[in-house]
Amino acid sequence: MAGALGGSPGKPAVTEFTQKADLLQSFIQAKGIDFDFSLAATSREQTVAGQFVRDVLDAADLSDDERMRVLVAGLRALAGRDDLRVD
Repeated sequence: MAGALGGSPGKPAVTEFTQKADLLQSFIQAKGIDFDFSLAATSREQTVAGQFVRDVLDAADLSDDERMRVLVAGLRALAGRDDLRVD
């Protein structure tokens, strides 16, 4: 029974999401952006936020900068924050 988290044809496994999340987390921290989320931990959650992170990490048409901005703004919005702008 392979789901999105376990990997299946055309779907990355959890470890691939975690590796992507860790790299992007480093990118966000290097830019000095206020971001109180763990992308790797959130990507493993069976929640709307977890699915959002997996979908954004898996989106092939986003650059790293676009992916970072979408994740930061989206997770802030899902958390009810109103500081959605990412410079």
